[in-house]
Amino acid sequence: VSGLVEAMPYLDQHDPDGLVAVTADLDGDGYEDFVLSLIDQSAEEAGETPTESVLLIYSCDEDDYRLVHAVNAVPDADRIHLSQILDLTGDGLSELLVMQEFCGAHTCFQTWEVWQWQTNKFVNILEGRSDDLPSPILEILGPKDDGSMIIGITGSGILSAGAGPSRPTTRLWHWVESESLFVVTEEILSTPKFRIHVLHDADQAALEGDFDTALSGYLRVIEDPALDDYPYGDEGHKQLSGYALFRTMLLWIQRGDLEQAATTISFLQEAHPSGHPSEGFRALAEEVWQAYQTQPDLMYACQWAKAYAVDEREKILDPLNYGYANKIYTAADICPYVE
Repeated sequence: VSGLVEAMPYLDQHDPDGLVAVTADLDGDGYEDFVLSLIDQSAEEAGETPTESVLLIYSCDEDDYRLVHAVNAVPDADRIHLSQILDLTGDGLSELLVMQEFCGAHTCFQTWEVWQWQTNKFVNILEGRSDDLPSPILEILGPKDDGSMIIGITGSGILSAGAGPSRPTTRLWHWVESESLFVVTEEILSTPKFRIHVLHDADQAALEGDFDTALSGYLRVIEDPALDDYPYGDEGHKQLSGYALFRTMLLWIQRGDLEQAATTISFLQEAHPSGHPSEGFRALAEEVWQAYQTQPDLMYACQWAKAYAVDEREKILDPLNYGYANKIYTAADICPYVE
């Protein structure tokens, strides 16, 4: 085995994203097992994509090695990678981190698995998906008090202009011994640097009834000069500010403070007159405010808002849609108070 490991570079077997050949005790019998990653070099040299590859695990039974696990790369993957061998569960035995990558015109995705020896075979103990995180970055964190590690995968974003600004998302897996699985425990959005993402957070806070967080978020959309306005620049800032003021008015109405609501719409009318990039949101606020004066029911007023958003899509919905990697607004999102 040691001779084969040393010979791998001379056989043109290499993997810049992983290990090609390694020995480790994977089943706890005191003997070092052998893991081998092979790729069809003739196809790789010819520039054929994808190329055929295989990951082989041989168990050492005293004097002999026997093949106990073999997996071919799926057809659309670049190859199957043996990324790392390390103890992830804290039991003293090593697991295998295995990855397959799939790339489109602009963005790559990865399927990650953790292989562990259980009784008489290797099984994947990583629950859930990872192949929906664009341009992923894997990080091993820990150890925790029980010796286990945390697996974090961050999707850094879709690398396409049509996707709009990306917001990295980190998914964390923790070891749950009772289930013998790494389970997703949380998904964390990065701190927003784009104005549209601050707006998304404020809208979500408003939907959840978190008045203070929503109000401070809308204020930041309006006033924070440090936020990035890609790809619509200053015009985009003005449009999002108009929408944030409209949603602030709704917050005050919902809270029952009609004086603050009136102050907000007055400011919106003064700061966003006709011809302003956000004049549509000023007109929308006037429609809702007038409807609420007629019938003081926010659900009723929202019906007017939704109808107006449908009729004036170019002024209301289009300025809020920042590409397919972001929230796509519908009329129902503009005024989501239904009860």
